[in-house]
Amino acid sequence: MARALSRFRRRVARLETNIMFNQVKKPSYLVAASIFLIMVGCKTTPRTAPLALSPVLSEAQLEVVDQSITSFAVRVSAMIDNPRDSVLEIESVGYTLSARGEKVREGTVDLPLIVPPSERASIEVPVAVEYSLAIEEHRQIFGGDAVPLVFNGIVRGSYDGEEVELPLDRAGRMRAPRLPKVSLDIPDGARRSPTEVHATFRLQVKNDNPFQVRIGALDYVLEVEDNELRQSRVGVSQRVPASGAYIFSIEQDLTSNNVPELEARMRDDNVIDYRLFGELRLGDLVVPFDETGEIRFAGGS
Repeated sequence: MARALSRFRRRVARLETNIMFNQVKKPSYLVAASIFLIMVGCKTTPRTAPLALSPVLSEAQLEVVDQSITSFAVRVSAMIDNPRDSVLEIESVGYTLSARGEKVREGTVDLPLIVPPSERASIEVPVAVEYSLAIEEHRQIFGGDAVPLVFNGIVRGSYDGEEVELPLDRAGRMRAPRLPKVSLDIPDGARRSPTEVHATFRLQVKNDNPFQVRIGALDYVLEVEDNELRQSRVGVSQRVPASGAYIFSIEQDLTSNNVPELEARMRDDNVIDYRLFGELRLGDLVVPFDETGEIRFAGGS
């Protein structure tokens, strides 16, 4: 009995030892396997290369730097930042410029510019516009108080042969150019005799623009009592100051020879009728004018 009990105890002890060994050993296998898998995974998983940074353009500015009746010039500017550790070469800017929805200029400006690594530089694009329009086209595009302008451009450059393109867009406004106005002041008439009058006509060209206007020429025809007395051209290359006026004086002697109705009109009405008409030329732009009226005299001869 005692011998059997002893054998039973030895078996129980052996069994407990096996159980303890398995509990410790099994997790060790798992830990080793996990470490192996992690190491294999680290070696086989591909590494993603960091994304290359792109140049950054600041908000563009559009400035009207010059203006006339038949031309204007703008300057579009912006700052460009180079975030890389290599040189950025700016080569050119291609653009279109529209005024009130109508394309008035397009082209490419060569812009050799070097932007060192991690630095910034200024980009300036000058655009000059000259136009030849009929008077109605001019009023359609440039009429109103202000003209909306839209600049759409592409800045082109490179990093060691890697091409870079950046949009450069800006909208702005330009004060609408005013067409000069031609008017006639009240003429003066000096009666010298019943058949002779000296008349002075004053044609005024008024400029309501904040810039001077250069007159190409002012062509006019003078008629008195339906008799054409003179055709002439004045004001060639004359400049009218900003928000100012220029007056052309036209002197004319009226006699019964060039105005057969003069003696009867002076005797019966003390009035003579006139018409002064023509064209104001501003480059290729032509502004017509037509002024009519009468010169009145006090009393008779």
